[in-house]
Amino acid sequence: MDDYRKVDGKYKLHEVISPYTLAARTCVGKVGEWAGRLNIDENQIAFFFEDGSEDKTDLVRRMKREWEESSRVPDKESERGFSGCRYACL
Repeated sequence: MDDYRKVDGKYKLHEVISPYTLAARTCVGKVGEWAGRLNIDENQIAFFFEDGSEDKTDLVRRMKREWEESSRVPDKESERGFSGCRYACL
């Protein structure tokens, strides 16, 4: 958070993106880079994000806009088949 606050102080980053959304989108981007290096079809990768953050709504909205018709956008329906993942903390 210190780095985010430092950049935010100079560039008003909070007006564009929250720390939660920035961190999550960075993770998604890194997974995409990893998949590309290993020739893994990104459409075979599912993303799950913890409920409870007020910024999750912003994250999902941005992902839907970016990926419009992709199954990669996290939602409750797609998480049902992955109940074992809900309790994992990394």
